[in-house]
Amino acid sequence: MIMAKKCCFCLSLQMGCIIIFLVGVFASVMHIDYVYSLLNRDDWGNHKYSGKLLVNYVQMTPYIFTFVASFLIFFFVLSQNCCLFWATLVFQAIDAVFLLTFSVITTSLGINIVISRGVTHAIIYWLYVFIWLALIVYFMIINYSYYRQIKEKRTENAAV
Repeated sequence: MIMAKKCCFCLSLQMGCIIIFLVGVFASVMHIDYVYSLLNRDDWGNHKYSGKLLVNYVQMTPYIFTFVASFLIFFFVLSQNCCLFWATLVFQAIDAVFLLTFSVITTSLGINIVISRGVTHAIIYWLYVFIWLALIVYFMIINYSYYRQIKEKRTENAAV
């Protein structure tokens, strides 16, 4: 796997993980709020047990994964517990796969709440999906590089 020496070519990997935490929490809260505002803007929220309503709540799932993964990476930085790193990596991978799969399926079925707003929303949504997937991959590389850095330091300390 690709190893990074610095985050964004100027920050330490530890600081990069903290920034990943902040970006992840901010983005996930903003996305959940956006989906709620779309639900409250229409009559979609007025239906009891509506299938469309359920799909739109499921649309928030990747953002919940991002939120959890962000806190896991923060606690990994604080505790340097390797189990938290692997849990973070799993949540980030599930987040990426779920976001792409959900977006493709709901777009093809025509039930995505964001894309149903119009062509402009559809273009911006797919641009967001591809940028977010690229960010997830970059975040995974930074997290893995920091994990390897910690592991190498532990190996050096054990040898001394």
